Amino acid sequence: MFKHVVMWQLKNRNDLTARQEMIRRLKLLETEIPQLRRLEIGLDMLQLPASADILLITEFDSQQDYLVYRDHPGHRAVVNFINSVTSERRVVDYEI
Repeated sequence: MFKHVVMWQLKNRNDLTARQEMIRRLKLLETEIPQLRRLEIGLDMLQLPASADILLITEFDSQQDYLVYRDHPGHRAVVNFINSVTSERRVVDYEI
């Protein structure tokens, strides 16, 4: 199994519209990309200075399946939107 974990900082932590739209678009990927086995979204509750605002955990059968997801046009469209509303991104990719 291959996991892809992403954490984002929103440009404006108080922009609920951007947060909700980001979550909506991410959730659509579950039905759009068959290689995506599991998708989990976490929203930070404490908003500490070191906190990220949104967490995404995705799971794939293999790294190759992740690459299909990464390059999928639906995913690329979500990435373009996310880049417009976030200021920072951190990623961890690993196999278990």
